[in-house]
Amino acid sequence: MGARHRIGGDPEWIQDPDIPACGCAQPMSFYAQIDSLGDAVCIGDCGMVYVFICWDCLTTKSVLQSY
Repeated sequence: MGARHRIGGDPEWIQDPDIPACGCAQPMSFYAQIDSLGDAVCIGDCGMVYVFICWDCLTTKSVLQSY
C-alpha cells in the first residue's frame, strides 16, 4: 500500500477490469492510478482510484476499487 501510484502504462486492477465508457462513444484511456496512503489517507479498504481520459472530448472519469 502507498507504492502503487502510476501515471500511464496499464492499470494494476485490484478487482476485475472496469474501464468506463465516454459519453461521446470513444474509448477512454487509462491515465493514472492513485493508491491509499495508509491510515492517514485510506481509500475504501486499502483501495485505489483509477483515472481515465477521453482524448477526443477531454472528459475524465474515475473508478474506485478496494479489497
